[in-house]
Amino acid sequence: MKKLNEIADKYYVQIRGIHGEHTETDDGIFDISNKRRLGRSEKDLVQDMYNGVKEMMKNEMELMNKAGIIFAGSHLKEITDLTGFPQFPANCNSLISKYLTPEVFNKYKGKKDKCGVAFESMILSGV
Repeated sequence: MKKLNEIADKYYVQIRGIHGEHTETDDGIFDISNKRRLGRSEKDLVQDMYNGVKEMMKNEMELMNKAGIIFAGSHLKEITDLTGFPQFPANCNSLISKYLTPEVFNKYKGKKDKCGVAFESMILSGV
């Protein structure tokens, strides 16, 4: 949380629980809002929010990657991005989310078929 607070300070945003200022959270859901409100243009305030949230998301992804957690999504562009079993969102309708299990992933990860196509290439579009 220290790193996220540093990012928030850098971009003039504040992190709080979803029940208002000075509230905590116990479910990992946060509200992020601008610290500065008066004397700034709307463009500057929106840009602060955009930059701050983008940097927080980048930091969160780096932490998850270090922990070996990979979330399925459009950010996975190359087969080298699939370093571990992808976690799918609960509302995902992709058939690959239904049939790809950690056991199947680990069994075929790093392998190629007889034409030389990597397993990760085969599943990337569904992930």
